[in-house]
Amino acid sequence: MLNRRAFLSVATGAAAAAMRGRAVEMGMQLHLSCGALGIKASQMQAIDWAHQFGFDVVDADGGYLARITDDERRRLVDHMKSVHVGWAMAGVPFEYREDQARFTEGMRTLPAYAAALHRAGVERVTTWIMPSRRDRPYIENFRLHAQRLREIARVLGGNDLRFGLEYVGPRTLLVAERYPFVHTMAEMKDLIAEIGETNVGLVLDSWHWYHAGDTAADILGLKPSEVVSVDLNDAPRACRRKPCRTAAVSCLLLPVSSMCARSCGRWPGSTFTAPSAPNRSTRR
Repeated sequence: MLNRRAFLSVATGAAAAAMRGRAVEMGMQLHLSCGALGIKASQMQAIDWAHQFGFDVVDADGGYLARITDDERRRLVDHMKSVHVGWAMAGVPFEYREDQARFTEGMRTLPAYAAALHRAGVERVTTWIMPSRRDRPYIENFRLHAQRLREIARVLGGNDLRFGLEYVGPRTLLVAERYPFVHTMAEMKDLIAEIGETNVGLVLDSWHWYHAGDTAADILGLKPSEVVSVDLNDAPRACRRKPCRTAAVSCLLLPVSSMCARSCGRWPGSTFTAPSAPNRSTRR
């Protein structure tokens, strides 16, 4: 996992400049996700680092945005505008996959959280769906996810927030527990259809769509309304589709560049993340 020193070294190198040039050419935004990189940072630190090292957007800390005053929030947004840094997305602020009591308590706090995101100008919230479960068969798990994610989506939609769901493809996680669950684009589209809220769409991750066997036709056939965010990850040379626990950022083996170049124009308004730290895809 990258530490702060390693990040600063990479961020100031020629590779970062080349990556940014390619991203601009492809119509992408470079997203600094300190959490994904294993870097501890306050909201203001993340914004200032993004400005310093040439990133376009940062994660929104919804808890922080909900705690500060309206005046503090306005000053924060004004500062972001002055340094040309925007929001990527926020996460769901509670564990929705486990017992009902935890879900109910999380839903109690969600309206204030979503309202704070909206007031700060955040437009997206994302989460990932684990592809296996030790104690819940597929249909039972599908129904529970649809019901709970629908409730979350309605609160977010009431605050003009899109809700992105990411499927996780590597076999290591698919077989990690007794019962398999959603791990392909087709299955995720079925879950989104069951949720039935218009603000819900896909988070696409090249590492996951590759392991899921999704094709270029599957991806290029998506409509803008179906895509909330796109992550570009790469793979170590030895992995290909074998079980693997790392996602290196420098090999450029996955066949995604030309596909994304063709797709960017199809998905206006989606935020692209490129690329993340080793192990990001499998340490969730």
